[in-house]
Amino acid sequence: MDAAESELSGDVDPQVASGCIRYRIWPAWRHKIRTLLAVAFVIGSTVGVSYAYESPLWATVTFLGLTAALAIFFFPTMVTLDGPVLHLRQLGAPRTHDLRQFKRVEVHEGLLPRAEMGLSSSVSALDHVKGTTVPLPANPTVRDQVVVHLRRWVGRAPSGIFEMDADHAPEDHSMAEAS
Repeated sequence: MDAAESELSGDVDPQVASGCIRYRIWPAWRHKIRTLLAVAFVIGSTVGVSYAYESPLWATVTFLGLTAALAIFFFPTMVTLDGPVLHLRQLGAPRTHDLRQFKRVEVHEGLLPRAEMGLSSSVSALDHVKGTTVPLPANPTVRDQVVVHLRRWVGRAPSGIFEMDADHAPEDHSMAEAS
């Protein structure tokens, strides 16, 4: 039980071991003032709708809708990059992606730094539906490591020809030459 609690509280430093990068993004924990503003917005909007429409039904709909829209802000997201595999756990739902299936990476800075990956090489309207978004850590050094890892694996197709290296591990040399 103590191990589970330690995962949910305090700052988590990224762990980088054997090509695996793990980190947790939790905007509500990191930005206290933004969290207070978001909570005040949800409560203020709920009270405003309740007062304007004099209906507890619309107040409940407003509260649930705004809470659902801001849920990604309130709850942590766990990210694990293990070679060509991306594991995301957002809102309690685990998702796994093969980075090689994506064709493009766009890195966005700003309020919520993120990397958006699309399935087509050009910008498409369906990228938000078919692609995925990876939240980036606040630490610039770790963010650079994550972006380099994503750019190394996105769009790379394995050749299927493996040769033994000096460390006696099979290596796809076409992947090593591409990066």
